[in-house]
Amino acid sequence: MYPEDADGPGKPEAQRATVVLRAEDLLFLERLDHDLRTPLGTLAAVLELLRGEEPAQPAHAAAVAVFERQLARLHSLTESLHDFSQRLGR
Repeated sequence: MYPEDADGPGKPEAQRATVVLRAEDLLFLERLDHDLRTPLGTLAAVLELLRGEEPAQPAHAAAVAVFERQLARLHSLTESLHDFSQRLGR
């Protein structure tokens, strides 16, 4: 018999431990979401500056395009993380 199947005295303790672990996980995800968004905002501002610059070298436009794609990818990942943590918090 598995502990989660038992109706003995350990079951409420296991349920409380699950709730505590879930709360700690949710707090971690919320902090991670915040900690990722801060540098992403800075990178987005740098990207805007780079877009406004006249290309000094032929590789400038290609580098800006790569930067833009990767920043969009990171933004999408942080949005997914945020949505996931919101669902856990319900």
